Amino acid sequence: MTSRTIRSDRRAFRSQRGAVAPGWLAAALVVAAAGGAAGFVVGDRDAPSESVVEGAVDHASGVAPVRTCPNGDVVTELGSGDRVHVTAIDPSGDWLELRDPLDLGRRVWIERSAVDPDRSLDDLDVIACGERVAYAAGSTVPTTSSAIATTSTVAVTTTSPGPTTVPVTAPPTTAPPTTAAPDTTAPRITAVVKDTEHVYENQPAVCPGHPYTVEVSATVTDAVGVAQVVVRWSVNGNSGEVPATRAGSNYSATLGPFDEDTIPQTPGQDDIAFTFRATDAAGNVASTSNDLQIFDCTFL
Repeated sequence: MTSRTIRSDRRAFRSQRGAVAPGWLAAALVVAAAGGAAGFVVGDRDAPSESVVEGAVDHASGVAPVRTCPNGDVVTELGSGDRVHVTAIDPSGDWLELRDPLDLGRRVWIERSAVDPDRSLDDLDVIACGERVAYAAGSTVPTTSSAIATTSTVAVTTTSPGPTTVPVTAPPTTAPPTTAAPDTTAPRITAVVKDTEHVYENQPAVCPGHPYTVEVSATVTDAVGVAQVVVRWSVNGNSGEVPATRAGSNYSATLGPFDEDTIPQTPGQDDIAFTFRATDAAGNVASTSNDLQIFDCTFL
C-alpha cells in the first residue's frame, strides 16, 4: 500500500470520527503502515539502460589521443577509421565518453571533433568525467539500493497504558550484475602494398644501384582496437619478424637488407614470403601473406 493510500484512509477515518472508536482508527493505521513497509523499499527502481552511438575516428593528423578524462592523461591512441562506441557527452559538449578499447569495463574520453558519429548524439547521457561507475560494454548499469532499509515506528493500542512501538524493517535489495559477451571478431587486414616487386642481396659493390630493402604496408582495423601488428618474413630456411609502425589505420615495415648468407646461392631469383599478423585488444588474431623476389648479385 502506498503513502497516498494511507493518507486517503486517514481522511476517510477522520470523516467518520464520530462513528469509529479510537481503537479501530489505531488498528487501521497499523495495518496500512505495515502493508506499505512490507511491500516497498524507498528509492528502489530498475537500473537505466545505457544509450550507445557508434561512430568512426576522423582526425586531421590521422591519430586521436584517448584520455582518462577531458584534458587528462593519454591512455592510448585511435587512428582514423577505427570504430568506437560513444556512451555519453560532457556538459561542455566538447568531449565524448567512450568504451575503452583495451578494457571494455572502463570509460575513456576523446575530443568531440575527432569522432564522426553514425547518428545524432542527442539521446546520450550528459555527464562529467567520474560520474559513471565502470561496467561491461552493452550491459545495463548495475545499481544497488545503497542498502536502503527503512524502519517505521507504528503506534499499537494495547491494554497497558501508553503506546507500544514496533520496528518494521524492509531488507535491502541489490540489482543482479550483468556480463557482456566476449569479443570474438579478429582484426581486418586489407590493401597490402609493397614499394618494389624485387630486391637484391646486400652487395652494393657487386650490384650497385639496385634496391636492397622493401617497404610493405597494409590497412588494419578492429571494432575494439588494434593492439599489435608485426610483419614476418622467410626465405631459404631463414626467417625474421619486424614490428609495424602505425599511422592512423595504416601499418608499415621495412624488410631487408638481406645478407649473402640469407639467400640461396643459385642463379636467378628466389621468393621472399612475408605475412602481416594483427592482434586486437581481446587477443583475436588475423593474418594475410604475400611475396616478392630477391636476386643473388653473384649470378647477375
